[in-house]
Amino acid sequence: MPPKVVLVSLLSLVLVYSAAGLECRIYVSSSDGINNTSCWTGGVQTPCATIDLAIQGTATLQYNCSSGILINLPPGTYTLDTTSLLEQQLLRNNVSIIGMRDGSRYEE
Repeated sequence: MPPKVVLVSLLSLVLVYSAAGLECRIYVSSSDGINNTSCWTGGVQTPCATIDLAIQGTATLQYNCSSGILINLPPGTYTLDTTSLLEQQLLRNNVSIIGMRDGSRYEE
């Protein structure tokens, strides 16, 4: 019986450790490249009226994300070629970006 208890305890430790190191993502959907219609993390969509609100949400999310943020940009106004403003604002807010994706391309 004791080996089962040890196994359950070890499994719990692994699950907690794995959750602490999750890669986190923020999805940004923009209408004109300046105002975001929505941003969401973990599949839960919430309105974010401006890039600043998206950044605040990302900065809050990062407290739970040890490896940084992966930003997903759907095809549209934001692309990897036109994200310098967004990247600068995220960096000014001490958000670690581990990558950006705009549909088919990925950049680290």
